[in-house]
Amino acid sequence: MPTLRLLPLLSLLTACGELPAEELMSLAAPEELAQIRNGSSDPVQRGVVGLTMISGGGAGGCTGTLIAENVVLTARHCVATLGNADEGVRCASTTAEQTHSARSVFVTVEASLRQRPSDYVGVEEIATPSDPLLCNTDIALLKLSRPIRHTDMPLIVPRIDSQVSDGEIYTIVGYGGTDDNGSGSGQRRIRDNRAVTCAPGDCPFWAARDREWGGNGGVCRGDSGGPAIDSAGRVIGVASRGGQLCSSAIYSSVASWNDWITDHVIEWTREEGLEIPLWADGWPTDPAYNARVNDRCDQDSECGYGRCMDGYCTRKCDSTDHCPERFDCHNNWCLKVPQPIGATCGDDLECESEACADGVCTEWCETHSECPEGYGCDDSGRCAEGVSRDSGPDQPPSGPPSAFGCSTSGLGLWLLPMLLGLRRRY
Repeated sequence: MPTLRLLPLLSLLTACGELPAEELMSLAAPEELAQIRNGSSDPVQRGVVGLTMISGGGAGGCTGTLIAENVVLTARHCVATLGNADEGVRCASTTAEQTHSARSVFVTVEASLRQRPSDYVGVEEIATPSDPLLCNTDIALLKLSRPIRHTDMPLIVPRIDSQVSDGEIYTIVGYGGTDDNGSGSGQRRIRDNRAVTCAPGDCPFWAARDREWGGNGGVCRGDSGGPAIDSAGRVIGVASRGGQLCSSAIYSSVASWNDWITDHVIEWTREEGLEIPLWADGWPTDPAYNARVNDRCDQDSECGYGRCMDGYCTRKCDSTDHCPERFDCHNNWCLKVPQPIGATCGDDLECESEACADGVCTEWCETHSECPEGYGCDDSGRCAEGVSRDSGPDQPPSGPPSAFGCSTSGLGLWLLPMLLGLRRRY
């Protein structure tokens, strides 16, 4: 089994400077914030956010993960003062003491820390464990003052339903440093092919506790709170502390905090009327079961971990359903339920009749007499409100309009209903 090699005294990965509070929004790329050692620039929006904290007249930098529209997962020591940590972390004595005011913490989704105040979102509430010792409790949740929509930053699912294993490969992302001094600054970076060196309960007791696990190098000052991301794109650990030269690191295990994380996410999303993430509601954390549904698409690559079906993104499901309204679980995928005449619709395929006009399910027609009372047959061949039944003779036209404006023979009259019958339905 791989062994973890760390100095008996580990250093926190937070970076702090001597910047006054009023200068928070003038930070462009402060020297106190830096990048992952030997990592590459990560301009892609990955659900990893930057944190800036102001406390006691200074400013500090950390990293976090957006796990719900208004919830960020990070490290406890990023948002609290510490005791007995002047020379590093000793698991027997280093404590997390007073939590910073939520108003002193700010979050950005940008790939680099810039001077624009509009880049930052405030924090409304901070949740931390009650145990005062830092080891085994270096985890925190931030409730944002406003939600970050998925169009601005995709959410990362926390893998709360399975623990890490020895040798498991993961990726690190953070705004941290390239060396112990925090050289470099403020750029979100990524590094692949990191490996778990000791699973929870298997690490040396002086280095970690049973809710923590160890990994090999890469994270540095400023990477605190950043995620370790598994091969499926889920966060499995929160960066806590590491050895000298940005070597081996200790992570808080996400799976070890299952109930604590889900309880706060459900409470905070419900308070703001936001959608509760499926993983927090007992759904598998497999990303295919958590993909967004109903976004327009042309191919699977536009749907993240979901699939593109009939022009919309969908996700996997099982017998317990968890499909959105107007969707049912068929063959393990959420598929649209055809709506009856009169129901609202966005396109023809949402309707039982496969005809949508003016946002309402209707019927295909050739004459006014084929439409219900109050409807007329419009130029597109669908029954629509507001179309006068007195306009023109109530008889079929000589032939329906053909593609690209070409004329058709009478053959088109009997081909149209036949072709309509071939439309794909679920």
